Amino acid sequence: MRKVSLMVTLLALTFLGAGCSYPPNAESNTAAISNLQSGPVYFMAGRIEAGQEAAISSRITARVNSVNVEVGARVEKGTPLIQLDSGDLSAQAAQARAGVEQAEASIDAARVSQENAQKTCDRYQELFKAGAISQAQLEQAQAELATADSALNTARAKLSQAQASWELASEQLSNSTLISPLAGVVSAKNINTGELAVSGAQLLKVVDADSLTINAYLPARLADRFKPGQVLVIQVSEVPEKLFKGRVGSLNPVLDSKNGDLLVKVQLTEPDPLLKPGMFAKIGLHDEGGGQ
Repeated sequence: MRKVSLMVTLLALTFLGAGCSYPPNAESNTAAISNLQSGPVYFMAGRIEAGQEAAISSRITARVNSVNVEVGARVEKGTPLIQLDSGDLSAQAAQARAGVEQAEASIDAARVSQENAQKTCDRYQELFKAGAISQAQLEQAQAELATADSALNTARAKLSQAQASWELASEQLSNSTLISPLAGVVSAKNINTGELAVSGAQLLKVVDADSLTINAYLPARLADRFKPGQVLVIQVSEVPEKLFKGRVGSLNPVLDSKNGDLLVKVQLTEPDPLLKPGMFAKIGLHDEGGGQ
């Protein structure tokens, strides 16, 4: 009996001691929990994409004389990227220009002839009315005027054809220099000097790395937490040590037929050289309350 009483006493003292003691790291644990609760809460994810991009291709098939850029090079709008062999095109353009000059000379001569024929015909009509010339002479002058009119019209048509040929040759010649349609960074290169550039094939790719977006899918049940312009926090898997800022650009009101989620277009608001198209990103809010 004394042994049982002793055991009960020992158990009571043990429980009392446990109830009066505190974990040595209670304050640090509380702070950790608080920090966890106030940290970002991620709701969706997607790949970073360039806001604008351009596939550089040639409209003509020609040998490459030079490639002026490499992958990673920053270019401005209008920067010459690739120079194609333009020897034949230059000759064709020069020949077409000569054709225009010849047609212009022909039309000048035809215009002078037509004006002279018109004056002669007008004078003969007056002479015929006065009885100074015969009907046959008047008809001859009218026939010469009709011939001059026809020659002038023919010269005009030839000039139009020559100008069209020159414009086409000039356009073909301009196509031998491939320029960047936007400011950005060269992200892909599929051609080298000396190779044949085939019409329509992508030779380079330029992306605007300063306007990056993310197409992310949000569960429909969380749609009421987000609205256009809302501030977001973004974590990129390739840059885990840093958080980035973004905004909701738009929310597609139509559910995706495959997964039932909503497409959200996210805009990264702070350009950063660390961010590249193709990187994987998680998007969320600073707290579960949906704070802005």
